[in-house]
Amino acid sequence: LPLVHYGQINQSYNWDNDLQGWVTSGDATMATTTNGCASSGAVRTNIYYDFWSDLTYSPNFFRSPLLSNSNGDPVTVEFLYQAVNFNFNAPTSAALAGSFEIQLQWSSSTSGPWTNFATITAPSLSCASFSATFTPGVSDVYIRFVTNLLDDDEDLQIYFDELNIYQGHLFLQ
Repeated sequence: LPLVHYGQINQSYNWDNDLQGWVTSGDATMATTTNGCASSGAVRTNIYYDFWSDLTYSPNFFRSPLLSNSNGDPVTVEFLYQAVNFNFNAPTSAALAGSFEIQLQWSSSTSGPWTNFATITAPSLSCASFSATFTPGVSDVYIRFVTNLLDDDEDLQIYFDELNIYQGHLFLQ
């Protein structure tokens, strides 16, 4: 049965081919990859400390395009993620607990202020599902993922895939 959505915000992103209007910034960048969770692609960032140059490639800010104008009802954000040790090919081991965090934030403007609505700290070698809800006012809505390295001894890749953002309810038709 197909899902039917009734609400102001209803966006989906799979990042199979490109960033789909999302903007990456910060010391670490976001790029597309063919190592997707549920489709042929995803996005990932590499956060690490480079001992040779004494530079930290963290955090990464990955911001959505304008999602829509909110009607003030709760917004649900659902996606798949992986938090793994760096590997040139496919991931082979999960990140260590306590070595990173992913903050989910929303704002009514691309310049902020940004409000945290969830934090992920659980490593995941296989694709883990995550869901969180926030309630914006009646305004424009943007969300962003902020990935932070918490342990300079680690070299991590964070993957995101199959993102759904909706306001209101989903119904089976």
